[in-house]
Amino acid sequence: MIYDILKPLVSISLRAYFKRIDVRGQEHLDYKHLLLVSNHPSAMFDPLLMAVTSKKPLHFIAGIEWFGEGLKKWLFTKHFNMIPVYRPWLKTGKNQDNKDMFRECYLSLERGDSVIIYPEAESITVSWIRELKTGAARIKLGADQHLKEQGIDEEVKIVPVGLNYSNPHRFQSGLLINIGEPIDFNDIDKDGEPKEVARKMTERIKQSMEDQVLHIEQAEHNPLIKAAMKLLTDTIMSEIGLNRRDHGQAFIVRKEIIRSMEITKRENPEAVSGLEDRLIKYVDQFEALGFRRFNPFETETSTRLLLIVGAIIGAPFFALSMVVNGLPFLIARAAFMKLLLSKVTQEHKQGQINPAFAGSLAFSTGLAIFVFWDSSSFQACLCPGGSHGR
Repeated sequence: MIYDILKPLVSISLRAYFKRIDVRGQEHLDYKHLLLVSNHPSAMFDPLLMAVTSKKPLHFIAGIEWFGEGLKKWLFTKHFNMIPVYRPWLKTGKNQDNKDMFRECYLSLERGDSVIIYPEAESITVSWIRELKTGAARIKLGADQHLKEQGIDEEVKIVPVGLNYSNPHRFQSGLLINIGEPIDFNDIDKDGEPKEVARKMTERIKQSMEDQVLHIEQAEHNPLIKAAMKLLTDTIMSEIGLNRRDHGQAFIVRKEIIRSMEITKRENPEAVSGLEDRLIKYVDQFEALGFRRFNPFETETSTRLLLIVGAIIGAPFFALSMVVNGLPFLIARAAFMKLLLSKVTQEHKQGQINPAFAGSLAFSTGLAIFVFWDSSSFQACLCPGGSHGR
């Protein structure tokens, strides 16, 4: 199966593209009948990252407009585990329903495979959770009934996923994947009016997804809170004795900063009046000096010595790597900058590509060029003299 063949290669490539990938709560992916609900800040990275994080086969619900016909549709459905969904609000001109989508989800969940849905319904690069469609709740309700009809006395678990990128469109950025506990719907009466039941379940899903990301209730507060997180996170972690390299703990600290800032903004707005412009200006000036952390000199002596020794020992290997990998990297960078970047700078225009694909396109360009480069180099090493006759 192409999915299984490509999975190791994609995993290695993602580890190379991102500076660091941390996963919290991976044990929650082991449930048998599992429906994942995730935010969707990066169009292609999001499903790729979840595919390599999940040990079990993962099935992806995706807009039917991406599938096309013939070979492309066959590859997507049979080899990439993609389940097409019709999104009527896009007004594609096709009069379709989603009976086949629900049926495929039920069968996948019955087999014990996992299904992932992005209930925000479209990819936009923001850190907070947007309004959700009710599809996830409806899939669970229908799948639970389907399992019961098949004599399976189990329910589908809905598990929330939060993809927290430092910047999904920047090479060597960081990522924290938060995987929460299954959502509890026991207090919701499933025998009520179906639309109302789905609405209540969707509200619960949204709350659980918000817990997994750096969700900010009011978007207009985002610049101020982001600046506060940059300024305070390392300092707070240092003062309470946390390892600043622990991204999971850093996430918890940032969530508390967001909560505190939103409470202050709501209950005592004059306390932050005029602070936003000064704080953002300060952070911008600090970062302009080349720093990325606000306590850059708080490093233990032993750590500095290890870094120095590592740099000396690793220098020859670094130089060799630069020679071997530098050229394909520059080729990939030039190809993306010259041919693709201009197409993702605007949205909703003919010939333009959704900006949520920017990082994914950079990754795909680099992956294709490096695979070609490395395979050609390997072949050249095996046959250094060519195939000349004697």
